[in-house]
Amino acid sequence: MLPTRPGRCWRSPVGSRCDRGRSRLAAGALVLAVALSGCAPTAPSPALTSAADDARSATQTALLGVRQDEKSLLFPTTAAVVSQDMGEELTDAASSLALETTNTPLDAHYRDRALEATRLAISGVHAAEQGHPELAATRLRRAVILFDALGAE
Repeated sequence: MLPTRPGRCWRSPVGSRCDRGRSRLAAGALVLAVALSGCAPTAPSPALTSAADDARSATQTALLGVRQDEKSLLFPTTAAVVSQDMGEELTDAASSLALETTNTPLDAHYRDRALEATRLAISGVHAAEQGHPELAATRLRRAVILFDALGAE
């Protein structure tokens, strides 16, 4: 026996059956709505966050080196090596960030902010290498603040 209207159920020798036309239509409409809504990602790409994390770590290490150097807790050669190594790490991270393609506005915003913080950290390392520890510490602290704000966005 067939139902007279869609959505009705009936009994057959094999068991109960219902017309599923409406539920299939509703499911199809839901899938279409989600697909057309353009759901944006809620987090930046892993490649960008990895490069930004590398830059943040190098910035914090450079700041620690500058603070230790200000307190005369490092040999001058050790302080120079720390600054040089962290400068190279920051330069590598900046290159990775700059070369990474962005597919979403979120990725573009994240990359721009991470590059801003990384460039400020690089200028802080350069100040340390030129013998200006106070200026270096100020720039590196500001870069850390920018990185922290980046993680909170």
